[in-house]
Amino acid sequence: MDRNQNFKSKTIILTKWFFSIIFILISMTCLFHGRFLASFSFFFMGLFLSPSLEKSSALRLHFMRTRRSKVIVMSMLIIAGAVGIHKMEDKQIGFDEEAAQNSITSYITSKKSLPLFRNMEILSESNSLFNQEFSESLDFRRDYFKFDEKSRTVTYQPFHFSALQSDNFLNPLPAGVMTDYQLLFLLDSFNRVTSVTAIASFDSGNQIWKEDDTTDLSRFLLSDNINLQKQSLHDKQSAALRQKEEKGKDDKFEEDCMSSWDGSCPALKDYVKSNLNDTDGFEEIETTFRDMGSYEFVRMTYRAKNLYGAKMIYFIKAKVSWDCELIGIIESGNL
Repeated sequence: MDRNQNFKSKTIILTKWFFSIIFILISMTCLFHGRFLASFSFFFMGLFLSPSLEKSSALRLHFMRTRRSKVIVMSMLIIAGAVGIHKMEDKQIGFDEEAAQNSITSYITSKKSLPLFRNMEILSESNSLFNQEFSESLDFRRDYFKFDEKSRTVTYQPFHFSALQSDNFLNPLPAGVMTDYQLLFLLDSFNRVTSVTAIASFDSGNQIWKEDDTTDLSRFLLSDNINLQKQSLHDKQSAALRQKEEKGKDDKFEEDCMSSWDGSCPALKDYVKSNLNDTDGFEEIETTFRDMGSYEFVRMTYRAKNLYGAKMIYFIKAKVSWDCELIGIIESGNL
């Protein structure tokens, strides 16, 4: 009988020590995250459960002498702690797209030497040459980011609007011809980047490249093709510049390349309508242009139906030559 009673007493003491330590550790975690109410509540729960302090605490606090008063006080502390933790979780799980984008932009900028980012820069610069967009570095436009609040991931996909034409400047890799390249960022509860992987798409399927296991695309570059394309673009720019100088007037473009009836740019308008699912739903809103030296920068906003039949407002920016030909698309998206 005494042995059983002694065993039971020791078990109770060990249990109290266990929960006392657990509650104090939770208190420290809450304090680290700035949740002072939860930290205070769990600390005193751990303190009251501690066998070495329980008796002395009860002597000092008259309202803790009875079992009923202990239950009431512990219940109040548990409720206060639960409320504090709930608020802490609310603070942590908030997903801010702007903060996430800024965090990713800073992360990429500070770690450009990583193979994942070097590959993206190589692809962006080389692909822009063959799309005639003349991009010199990575572009962090908002429409290049795809946010997933549930999984706390952000996908950086610069080739969403401008298809990756890697066969122009890359030799085939062991996996085949590269058709897309995206970066997948995982963010913590404070919208900070915790990890990044690359999703490399090939005509044979997708591959996941990690930071420490990434293929160096610079080894597969077609340097001769890239140099020839640079020279070709330089020649076209020079020819376009000479053509503009021969015309002598900036308003020549408006006379020759802009519609006097509705103020649109027929070359750009025809291009947009040829890529719509429903051309009948097209409605031009406004077209503007400005001289960029070797070409005219043209921006058009318009309404069109999306894949679900709903009318949306879109924009498109393009380069148009002085002889009214569409040179290339700079940017497009919805407003």
